[in-house]
Amino acid sequence: MKARPIQRWLFYAAVLLLVMGLLPGASSVYPRLIHAEANGLFAAFGAGRSISFSWVEPATRVDRSDTRMQGWVAGEAKRSWRAVFSVHRRGYWPSAAFAALLLATPMSLRRRTLALLGGLVALNFFLLAQLALLGACAFAANASGSSFLSEWLPLTQRLFNSPVPSYVLVFVVWALLARPAEGIDLSDAIRLSRRRRPPP
Repeated sequence: MKARPIQRWLFYAAVLLLVMGLLPGASSVYPRLIHAEANGLFAAFGAGRSISFSWVEPATRVDRSDTRMQGWVAGEAKRSWRAVFSVHRRGYWPSAAFAALLLATPMSLRRRTLALLGGLVALNFFLLAQLALLGACAFAANASGSSFLSEWLPLTQRLFNSPVPSYVLVFVVWALLARPAEGIDLSDAIRLSRRRRPPP
């Protein structure tokens, strides 16, 4: 497969990301799919605990959140804790970015399909793992007494609210699965950097 010049690769990736961002229904369909998946996984969270996910209308929120995550303890009428955030921003955009990078990188159809599926599964697992850790820390913080997990809640919240971990994973998974050194021609970028380098 012939390598693609880096400027053309960047252009294709940007166009693909724009198209995926403009897909009709993406901002509502993706969160609801994650809600269904997470509700199935976390309905029984152990020790009589459960976590539920429900839709929030983004138009009613200044921060455009689309998800309400609530923790429940058996025998208690009221929820133990609640968190509201955007699954679309935390899950869909990193997945779309990965797909755009991968689809813009030249490779065989079979390898592209396997890499796309593998990468999206990895990003989905990472999002669910973040939700599980957030839930575990929230339950610990709302329980009587202190524990190791309860002290982790502020850090867990900051990491969950930061886009950095998700996008670092996007580039790591893309680099591992797409092997960009084989599909992207960096010669133009190298020549440009040498041209701009000041003389010794």
